[in-house]
Amino acid sequence: MTDETPNPDNYVRVYLSRRNLLALLRKLDNPESVRTIVKNDMEHPKYKQSHQHIAITAVEDEDYYIDRKPGVMVEDLLDGT
Repeated sequence: MTDETPNPDNYVRVYLSRRNLLALLRKLDNPESVRTIVKNDMEHPKYKQSHQHIAITAVEDEDYYIDRKPGVMVEDLLDGT
């Protein structure tokens, strides 16, 4: 890993509001939910997406980390936990 800033042309930029994040967390608890929100906001004056249509899907940790341990979160490093 380097300290260099990544080239913005090499990744997708997604902005999630607190409301969006909370909605995804609620969807994890709903067995009938497809656990996905779709972002289509290319006109936002401050947070313009890098792609016209972006689908963000929430998954449980135990479903995602089936073959490896999760990495350390920055917040954990800052808190010393």
